[in-house]
Amino acid sequence: MDNHLKGYIYVITSLLLTGVAFIAMTVALRTAEIQTALFFMFATGFVLSSIMLVATRKIDEAKTIAKKYWKPLLVIGALNAVTAFLWLLSLNLVGPSVTAFVGRFGTIFTILMSVIFLKERFNRLELVGALIMIAGAFVLSYNGGNFIIFGVLVVITMSFLFSNWQFMSKRYIKHISPLVMNHARFTITFVIVGTYVLLTGNLSVPSLTPIALIMLSSVCGGIIGFILIYKAMEIADLSKISTIQSLEPFVIMVYSALILGSIPTGYQLMGGIVIVGGALLMILARYRPKFIEAIVG
Repeated sequence: MDNHLKGYIYVITSLLLTGVAFIAMTVALRTAEIQTALFFMFATGFVLSSIMLVATRKIDEAKTIAKKYWKPLLVIGALNAVTAFLWLLSLNLVGPSVTAFVGRFGTIFTILMSVIFLKERFNRLELVGALIMIAGAFVLSYNGGNFIIFGVLVVITMSFLFSNWQFMSKRYIKHISPLVMNHARFTITFVIVGTYVLLTGNLSVPSLTPIALIMLSSVCGGIIGFILIYKAMEIADLSKISTIQSLEPFVIMVYSALILGSIPTGYQLMGGIVIVGGALLMILARYRPKFIEAIVG
């Protein structure tokens, strides 16, 4: 099989699994507290990623990486903990579909970080795409009241932190295998979340069903989905990977409608489509400028 085709299959599979993670966690949060969900989510990731390290005989590699890159890994873990908390809060406030649509704001922040830290240029089409996304956020929030507006702001903040986490991960993924990176991320985040939960006494054990759903979400999104995306980055074009990932909100919206019976309002759907359109324009303007010029010209 062609490597590029294999990479796209990895991304699409990751996309479908991420949708499962969104819906499973949304259902779990109906009866489980956010702090409890965080604890069991990262406990699951820590245990399973540790088993995978042992099975692939990468323990020594993980120890070497931890000693050499402990500072950036600590930052990545801290960002991951806060991002995960805001993700769960977003699911509670505005639901999976709106969270996924507004989460596309990460495209803006990722490109801005490339401009600031990698000295890349920010072209006019990318600016247009960013303005379109901002307009989409206003449309999505229109007539939703302060509750929706607050939820949208939470998601945008989450997207900013996630972009920082992803940017740092990409910088070090050349030196750290995806398996070791994922284990380090889960370990540090689990220590942070576990310490917080135990010190505050906010840990409560829910029934078996929400625990199973939290574990399913962690496996689908945090372990398999993560590894598939980074495997795809090794063999496929980043522009095409990013373009496919832009379809994520629509996958989650379909899952949400079929499983939860939750359908976005007209304004939310319209705003979500505008946001994704702006994100696609920014991605193509960044990675496929000649394609955009051919269409415009």
